[in-house]
Amino acid sequence: MKNRSANIKEIVSIIFKHSSKIRILIVLELFFLVADGFFFSRVPALLKFVVDGLEKGYDYFLSNHLYETIFYSIGISAGWFISSALQHYLKEKNSTTIMVSVQLSLYEHLQNLSMEFYQSTYIGEITSRLTNDIYKSIREIYFTFTHLIWLAGLLIPSMITMASYDIGFFGVFVAVMLLFTCILVIILPIVRKKQRFAMDQMGSINAKLTESVYSMVLIKSFAQEKNVADKIQRESASFLDKILKTTRIRVIGSDSSSTLIGILAPTSLLWIGALLRIEISVIIAFFSYWLTTGARVRGILDTLQRVVEGFASFDRVYDYFQHSPLVQDQPCAENFIIKKGEILFNDLTFGYPTVNNSRAVKVFNDFSLSITERSRTAIVGRSGCGKTTLFNLLLRFFDPDSGEVMIDGKDIRTIDQKFLRSQIGLVMQETLLLNGTIRENMRFVSSEADDAKIIQALEDAKIWDYFNNYEDGLDSLIGERGIRLSGGQRQRISIARIFLKDPSVVLLDEVTASMDSDTEKSIMESMEKILRGRTTIIISHRLSTVQSCDEIIVLDQGTIVDKGPHRELYNRCELYHNLCTRQDLTGR
Repeated sequence: MKNRSANIKEIVSIIFKHSSKIRILIVLELFFLVADGFFFSRVPALLKFVVDGLEKGYDYFLSNHLYETIFYSIGISAGWFISSALQHYLKEKNSTTIMVSVQLSLYEHLQNLSMEFYQSTYIGEITSRLTNDIYKSIREIYFTFTHLIWLAGLLIPSMITMASYDIGFFGVFVAVMLLFTCILVIILPIVRKKQRFAMDQMGSINAKLTESVYSMVLIKSFAQEKNVADKIQRESASFLDKILKTTRIRVIGSDSSSTLIGILAPTSLLWIGALLRIEISVIIAFFSYWLTTGARVRGILDTLQRVVEGFASFDRVYDYFQHSPLVQDQPCAENFIIKKGEILFNDLTFGYPTVNNSRAVKVFNDFSLSITERSRTAIVGRSGCGKTTLFNLLLRFFDPDSGEVMIDGKDIRTIDQKFLRSQIGLVMQETLLLNGTIRENMRFVSSEADDAKIIQALEDAKIWDYFNNYEDGLDSLIGERGIRLSGGQRQRISIARIFLKDPSVVLLDEVTASMDSDTEKSIMESMEKILRGRTTIIISHRLSTVQSCDEIIVLDQGTIVDKGPHRELYNRCELYHNLCTRQDLTGR
């Protein structure tokens, strides 16, 4: 999908959508923002009041304006303190609430995307957008919005007051503002474009760092530390170059505005006031207004530059929101209950989608396969022949280009995806475990399961005796990806999850591929109870695992070469015979 920048309307729409629960708090925040700016704008007016009194003499001021000035000062200070404290608190609360809501919404959206998205996107890139980009974009955009509201509360009464003092001085102020606006209009679009390039580069760096951390064993075992570090260094150098280009443009605008607002404008007020012979109190008031408002207006450039960076980050978040899942439920999708487990792949044609969602080389072309209910079927063949693809289609991670996949006579495209998968148990070669306790990992598949059911499932998987010796029992931590457990123990937890889930159909994908023969035998024995009486499909390169299956399907390049029991295939199928011979298996 081609990247497209979000426009202001789309940004406001998303933020407005995710602020629905806190709109009363936002209204309160806006009120206190305006009040904060208003009270702050009264300081120069107070200064003029004092100077006017002092010009008439100290005795006159002390006798006529002292108490009034004190009360006025206390009122301004109290009002400013209360409104400032409340608006700062509400700003943090509201922005964080919106940020968390957008983050959760994006995460839920990503969960609904098809597997093709995850096969073509780096994990580090996804996490970067879910965390850094959302934090930076929402925070900067919301803070800029609130800052502009506060500035309105400051500028409007200030400008009205300045205009009432002297229209000429006010004209100077307006002229500077117009010049300042022209600088912004020229610089900000350039900064936004270049900032997006820099953020994309940062996402790429995060992706490579995440990948390198996950692959540290591989990197060390092949002594590739320097090569990997060099690749990351080149990415970082490219990121630095993009950041410096953005900074150069930003600095030019920032320094020019600083010179204009911080030096030329206030000094011009003094000599213009002197030339026009304006009252000293008015000159001082105007100078004070410029110090209070001009400095804040100078901050608009920094604020808007930050919001441009926020826009660049938001573009990356928005880009993910624009992704649509290739596999979607039909409007009439139903919660169909699998009772028998009879499976039919009927005239399938399928090829995995590429980055632009076109189809690559076909994996299957007019492929058909029927699997009898409650049978145990194995799918074997060389790597890349389409074994795992059948699982992907059955779980509806992908939809076929043509043809249909049916369970109990029902096209799975008419079944709710989540409900379909809730009735299918999958055990993979790579066991995916959470960085938490044994109980948390078991409840991942059944959140309502009590300890008794969890322990029973672990006993059925022949692993509870081991965990029962742990001091913390079910509360024992197993480490990230189950690193504190052996491969066999991790696999048994996956099997225990299947016992707890109690599915209608069980899919085993290379469950024993990395295990020794004894562990393989033990694992398969522990699964016998859950497989009995259920439709089971087994993918395995280790043919010793599938010899006892009711039927073995031999695939080659997406085509069924032969099928039948082990002994028959060994005697009549050359491909299957060769696979058995390489593993020292006989036809017995």
